[in-house]
Amino acid sequence: MNPRYRKSTYIGIGGGFVIAGLAGAVIEGFGEKLSTVAIILFTLLALVGAGFYLWGCCSWAKGKGYSGVYGFLLGMLSILGLLILLVLPDKYKLDENLQEGQVKKDRH
Repeated sequence: MNPRYRKSTYIGIGGGFVIAGLAGAVIEGFGEKLSTVAIILFTLLALVGAGFYLWGCCSWAKGKGYSGVYGFLLGMLSILGLLILLVLPDKYKLDENLQEGQVKKDRH
């Protein structure tokens, strides 16, 4: 993975899950006494969490050498999209290996 995208991937995906968890905690905390404020707070937290998560998925796809659009579309699939991103080949690493192999061949 391209190191340039590593930090934003971790912050985006991790932050998205944490914020979504907070949104769930808000609803759980209010229990049966749901108010308009609780629903608005939940909605805002859920949207911010989804934004972070999708940003993280875009960064991960870019870090692996794919378009951010792939990351966004896969992120829309939630956990299934994360699993697909996990198994996608890392074009950045493949490029490094090819260049390394080329350097080794040039030395001989």
